[in-house]
Amino acid sequence: MLHTSSCSARFVPPSRVTDMIILPRVYSGERARLFTLAALLLINSLVQQSNDVMSTSGFVSNLGVEQILWLWLMESILMIFASSTLAFIVDRMKRVLLASILSATLGLTYLGLYVLFVAGAPEWLFYSALAVINDQQLLLMPLLIWAVANDVFSIAESKRLVPLIAVAGVVGGVVGNGLAAGAARWLGEGNPQLLLFNAGLLLTGGGVLLTGMRRVRIEARQSPAGEKRLEALREGLSFLREVPAFRYLTISMIVTGICWTVIDYQLLAQAAQAYPKPADLQAFYGIFKVAVPLLLLPVQGLIAHRLMNRLGFQHIFAILPCVALTSLTLAFAGIGGIVIGAYLFRITMQGIDEPARQAFRGLAPDELRGRIIAFMDGYLLPMGFIIGCGLLGIALLAVTHGGVSVTVGRALYLGLAGLSAAIALWAANRLRLRYVESMFSWRLRRRRRPSALKDLDL
Repeated sequence: MLHTSSCSARFVPPSRVTDMIILPRVYSGERARLFTLAALLLINSLVQQSNDVMSTSGFVSNLGVEQILWLWLMESILMIFASSTLAFIVDRMKRVLLASILSATLGLTYLGLYVLFVAGAPEWLFYSALAVINDQQLLLMPLLIWAVANDVFSIAESKRLVPLIAVAGVVGGVVGNGLAAGAARWLGEGNPQLLLFNAGLLLTGGGVLLTGMRRVRIEARQSPAGEKRLEALREGLSFLREVPAFRYLTISMIVTGICWTVIDYQLLAQAAQAYPKPADLQAFYGIFKVAVPLLLLPVQGLIAHRLMNRLGFQHIFAILPCVALTSLTLAFAGIGGIVIGAYLFRITMQGIDEPARQAFRGLAPDELRGRIIAFMDGYLLPMGFIIGCGLLGIALLAVTHGGVSVTVGRALYLGLAGLSAAIALWAANRLRLRYVESMFSWRLRRRRRPSALKDLDL
């Protein structure tokens, strides 16, 4: 299923010379930080995407596509638990060190899973465990990488460099999906030797981050060492509640998770119907996954930073709800419609909304920023996934045991997802209306960089 740094919302009309520049400028003092974070994000995306292909195809082969809702539900619950733990420690430790430790830990975990497979563990257990751990990586590693980016880049730098770092993740996704497809062809289906390579990459990535950041001076404040777990969670929630713009973004993210779940499920359901043979279904899913990052490259590399400059935070968050409504409408048009709709949603979500969202959260104070990111990515989207799974389950039960036709059941869950998209659009509009008020909140005045407020569109 599931993800940046602080960004200015000020609109500066570009000059004619600037209009001719396609890529944002990277200055010499920024290159080490940029390349280090881009390298780690590329490694993380490569590993996560290749493991996702292995785990998804293995899970479907052993348990069937109809069980995918249970897997998503379990993954979402574990995401919330992992985010709760991370939210407690992310602002109490040096985030560079924490990200390096997590990268190495994931590498050792995948190495252990490979040993488990070689030892003869049941395949259903292996692929289920791989899927669950891989989904936690999808949440936690980008979260920490973007938290580090918020520490080492100013707001003005983030506006230019966040989309470039995100491009590295897209490239990693392309390579990762290609490696997984190639490994299945060269090594044979069900052979997880790619895990060894991925484990080595993650161990290397942790070292790359420590080495690349050793000369970077990070002055981010940390939360008090004696702060209790409940106090840490309450402080982060208070921030989201008391700053209006963050509060409405919170609402939008939850209902966006519902849309995401329904769109992904409809894609798998239509694909399973159109391609009943397992080999054909796997080929379709592989091609789909490779094409998504390829389409993301021009969006993140050429479009995202311009949209953030031109629209600002006041308007950019309305794009995804509009695209979600379009995607859900296209889902009624069969396999072709849902494929186009899923592409539109994923590209907008990952290429525009995610960088803007991560950049916006860079406005949070240093001592709260890590847990704010953990709350929003680790709580809100999984909550939306859980609600989406529940709505889908109710609709499918109505079809199976309630005498409701398949067409009516599909219209039911697509319609509920459409209502969720409409709520997200309402929340984006409220964010726009309360944006200026939010920028004067005392909660934002603890931002460590004095240039933060002067960069805002007030």
